[in-house]
Amino acid sequence: MTKRFDPKVLFICLVFMALSSGKSYSVSVDEDGVPIAIQGYDPVAYHTEYHATKGYSSECYKYKDMMWYFCSTANKELFVKDPGRYMPAYNGYCAHCMSFKGFKKLSDPNVWTIEDERLFLFSAEYKKETWGNNAKKNIEKGDKHWESIN
Repeated sequence: MTKRFDPKVLFICLVFMALSSGKSYSVSVDEDGVPIAIQGYDPVAYHTEYHATKGYSSECYKYKDMMWYFCSTANKELFVKDPGRYMPAYNGYCAHCMSFKGFKKLSDPNVWTIEDERLFLFSAEYKKETWGNNAKKNIEKGDKHWESIN
């Protein structure tokens, strides 16, 4: 008796491997059920300290139905005075996915760039690199997609 190869088993195994590999991000919420923006990272720190910095729940501000965390009172005050300057493009969703596909995908706050004083986050380093090859054009495409879905 010979054993037959079952393509369904292979498919199930491949799906399981794909779903279990890589990073997975989910939206966290505070104790009141308000979504926490960019996984609790400080949006101002990207501009002032030039690196991704985790914020504190004690230094938070609710804006556009999301809770924004900050690593200092000074950063929180800067954001409150001018949120548009510090808000990440596409509310922090992956800029590559918005530019190329026009959909919202959660990003990795540690994969980012600033172009024309705007913060762009990405779900993976390779997406940042691909997007960066023609950033100006991709910003235009992403902005159009974002406008059409919001």
